[in-house]
Amino acid sequence: MDNETGLVIEPENDKRLAEAIAFLIDHRETAVRMGEAGRARANALFTLERYVDESDALYRKVIARGIANAAVNAPLERVDANRNPRLPRNQSRRVSR
Repeated sequence: MDNETGLVIEPENDKRLAEAIAFLIDHRETAVRMGEAGRARANALFTLERYVDESDALYRKVIARGIANAAVNAPLERVDANRNPRLPRNQSRRVSR
């Protein structure tokens, strides 16, 4: 956020970048205020709780799409108990993907 949390400089504008750096050197209080505002903004926007919530929502969406696609497109397959340690030996069952 220009002039609140930092200074926005157009790409490849070396002259403006040099002016901005000189301004911040000459105006230490402004630089500190913008730095503190930037840190507060980042702490508010990028919390661990938000990251976990958004990641969880994304995973649930992907899984839901995958399950829906698999249920429509995947054929039934035989599960061999000898290859699946969770099933009792010498038994098998049919499951869908």
